[in-house]
Amino acid sequence: MSRDCFVCRKWARGFGWSQPPLSIRHYPVRLLTVIDMASPRKYCSKQCQDIDTRLRFIGVNVDNENIHTQAIDLTIGPLADYICQQVGVTKSLEEYTKDNIVGLIETVVASYHRQRQSIANQIQAQASSDFIEDRVSF
Repeated sequence: MSRDCFVCRKWARGFGWSQPPLSIRHYPVRLLTVIDMASPRKYCSKQCQDIDTRLRFIGVNVDNENIHTQAIDLTIGPLADYICQQVGVTKSLEEYTKDNIVGLIETVVASYHRQRQSIANQIQAQASSDFIEDRVSF
């Protein structure tokens, strides 16, 4: 079982979801869209748990590979900013100090996780508006 957060891929810390032990007939019809036979999911924070719960409630399956690719592409900007502003573009990698390397790693990892959460939030917002438009007709 993975110990990564289902939404942002950070280390999961205590938040989670698993298939309820009761049979489906005990749940109201509205909850049947939330309950599926997926494996247990773990999350790093309440924010990520809420994002995934909302997406599952409205019936959206998250394509983690697509989110991963987008997050990597969006992380290039903060990485370039760090190199240009903190390290300098004329230094070769072997000239980086330990502080430069630690800062580079922190920048990339923090930006990657922020981008994953941001993309998941955008998917959730779009799916929610589509869900509401489908349910409300004037």
